[in-house]
Amino acid sequence: MGAAMCSWLVRFIIFAGLIISLISAARAGPQEDQAACLGATNNSDLEETINACGREISTGRWDGPNLARLYFKRGLALQKRNRLELGLSDYNESIRLNPNTDVNVYVNRGALFNANGDYAHALADFDQAIRIDPKNSFALNNRGNARQYLGDHIQAVTDYDRALQIDPKNIKALINRGTAHRYLLEYDQAMADYTEAIRINSGIAATYWGRAHVYSEQNDQARALEDAERAIQLD
Repeated sequence: MGAAMCSWLVRFIIFAGLIISLISAARAGPQEDQAACLGATNNSDLEETINACGREISTGRWDGPNLARLYFKRGLALQKRNRLELGLSDYNESIRLNPNTDVNVYVNRGALFNANGDYAHALADFDQAIRIDPKNSFALNNRGNARQYLGDHIQAVTDYDRALQIDPKNIKALINRGTAHRYLLEYDQAMADYTEAIRINSGIAATYWGRAHVYSEQNDQARALEDAERAIQLD
């Protein structure tokens, strides 16, 4: 075989291999996008998840609850990227497609409403989440937060109590209940919640700030200063 023929054959093999690779990638793409979107975890690349979900949505292959799930997963990734308006839009579409959707759609949309100061809509979403799953401690904790923002600290404590009955180590509910007790001037209860939260996880600055406020209100300025200094170290 001459040199020219060998060169042509090598080029042909490389070209054929490239074509086969492109065809294989095109066929595997939708499956890979589906897996990247629906299988996304806390360790997944957020932009990759957003793009994969977008490509799957644009295929037109999905409808109803399956399409709703794609919008939810993209909305969650957008929320984590702090692209809140786009995340909210995806949650809205997910719920429109499937009103009886995963409880987490309502919990996450409610959290977005809380972040935007839309507490009435937040409460409505958390109410719906709790109707779907009465033992969802995250929904109860978040509804307590919405009630706190609205100044209803008594009902907030009730929600935090329920959340902690379900999950005694829900540290967010502990800290939030401590803050609600503090606003209600129930300093002993607030102190107990902050101290328990520190026992579970001593690395959260907000807990020390909260307990520092309680110490200060109880005129124990030395301990208040100690907790404040610890909070500053953690911030």
